Amino acid sequence: MSGGRSTPRQERSRAMVEAIEQAAELIVAEGGSFTTNRVAERAGVSIGSLYRYFDDKEAIFDRVVERYVDRLEAAALAGVADFEVRPGPAAARAVVAALAEVEEVVPGLGSQLNRMRLGGESVPGLDAMEARMEERAVETLRFLGIVGRDRTELAARMGFRALVGVITRTLAHQPRAMERTEFRVMLVAMLQGLVSPSARDPEAPPP
Repeated sequence: MSGGRSTPRQERSRAMVEAIEQAAELIVAEGGSFTTNRVAERAGVSIGSLYRYFDDKEAIFDRVVERYVDRLEAAALAGVADFEVRPGPAAARAVVAALAEVEEVVPGLGSQLNRMRLGGESVPGLDAMEARMEERAVETLRFLGIVGRDRTELAARMGFRALVGVITRTLAHQPRAMERTEFRVMLVAMLQGLVSPSARDPEAPPP
């Protein structure tokens, strides 16, 4: 386990680590101070037990980010696979629905992490995940013939970054935005814009 002093092998130990990680997620989602004592109290374990598996609060926070990124990336990758098979509105809606489900696992967690990033704090796990997904998105658009035919690679990257930026900033300020129909409709339209030829300025140079 990243940042842990020992690896839980017995069922009881695994349950304890899971309790610690879940408590940490809830505390991050709520905002405010993030300390090992607060996490241990919320998880219902002694501080000594917590330190058996985590070196410090940074290690626990890293694990919170890792869990969130794992869920988010799994949902996004499943969506990419959908687009490769059926690049249409149904796939776009499925992607947005999957992202909404991730945000509901620990309500407010994604919002708080994005708020931290916009405030200048580093959340490397999220940054790295977005970079991986950008590469996968460009590969998919190339596979579909969009990049190289209807889009340049730069345009595809700009579109992806715009989509991520809208999600990041909106969640940072409106934690429940993914529940709102109008927001989800807009995200579907943006996804569709990435995979459908757009109207171009007739004076613009060809891709």
